Amino acid sequence: MTTPRPQNRPPIVPATVVEPTTINVAVLPFTSTVLNGDELNAVTLKFMSELNSMKKYAVMERGLMNEILAEQGCQQSGACDEEGCAVEIGRLIAVDKIVAGSVSKIGNVLILNLQVINLETGKNDLIINREYDGP
Repeated sequence: MTTPRPQNRPPIVPATVVEPTTINVAVLPFTSTVLNGDELNAVTLKFMSELNSMKKYAVMERGLMNEILAEQGCQQSGACDEEGCAVEIGRLIAVDKIVAGSVSKIGNVLILNLQVINLETGKNDLIINREYDGP
């Protein structure tokens, strides 16, 4: 037999579990004057893999991005390193954020510069600069 709940107390409701929202992201090919095409592609793919491993982000596969751009009549010739260009591409492929980046070098130090652009505002959400020592 259950005991009746006092009339002045609200019923107990289990807590609602709110799933974190996945953010759809596209990564543009990085630019560089110091790395060759294969090296730069490897850096871009490594970054995409790391970003995708964070369950918060759903990274658009590069082939799908290129397919959507081709369907829209917009071939990405070369890299897009201007914020306006990145925003335009991001809106065409319908993602929440787009990442543009470059790799430069000073002496033996590689420098990775990234911009995470919010397509709702068209502004940078985050600018990241990381240095990596090498031989």
